[in-house]
Amino acid sequence: MSLLALGSVFIVFVGRTGQLVGLVMVALAVFWALPRRWRLVAIAIPPLIAFMAYNLGAVPQRFLTAESEVSSYMEKPAATTSTGIRLYFWKSSLEVMAQNPLAGSGAGSWTTQYNKNESLKNPDFEALKAASNPHQEFLLWGVQLGVGGILLLLAFLAAVRQDFLEMDESIARAGQSVLAALVVSCLFNSSIYDAHIGSFFCLSLGVLLAYGIHAGTAPKR
Repeated sequence: MSLLALGSVFIVFVGRTGQLVGLVMVALAVFWALPRRWRLVAIAIPPLIAFMAYNLGAVPQRFLTAESEVSSYMEKPAATTSTGIRLYFWKSSLEVMAQNPLAGSGAGSWTTQYNKNESLKNPDFEALKAASNPHQEFLLWGVQLGVGGILLLLAFLAAVRQDFLEMDESIARAGQSVLAALVVSCLFNSSIYDAHIGSFFCLSLGVLLAYGIHAGTAPKR
């Protein structure tokens, strides 16, 4: 089942974030499978796996497309491609954060602040209605809750990881895998904010934490 899932991610699906998550999952699996004395070798695992995956299915084309989109954005910044939209949103989010770095602009304010910021730069700007987030969870929290919001999110992730480290090895590894997938996903999407994938991550982490606590597993440290 794991091989079928990874095959779907790298060969069938075209989402680049999912492919990056797949690479991280494989790297973690190999890291944990290695004896402790070989753990330093694990540093070379992600680049090696990335090189292998680069020659599979749709992976090369998707990342070549991303490279082309980044080059196009550097020449003329505009939200016209998948990568360009993210880069433009991230840039605008940082500009909004700079206006209220400590307190933020308030929960649910990203679209309003984005429209306001873009209108000041371009009087002909048409207010954004469809998108309600910058496709980056940390920036979403930063715009709405300030730097403290980003630190709060990081503290939450660290606390969840710490809880998993206290549990049985199998549960700890499953939980850390889901947490790693969440972190990688949050770098390129507002994954917790999103109603679909956000529910998956929250429910998965909640079930694993509950299982680890109520299974009566002994602390590992």
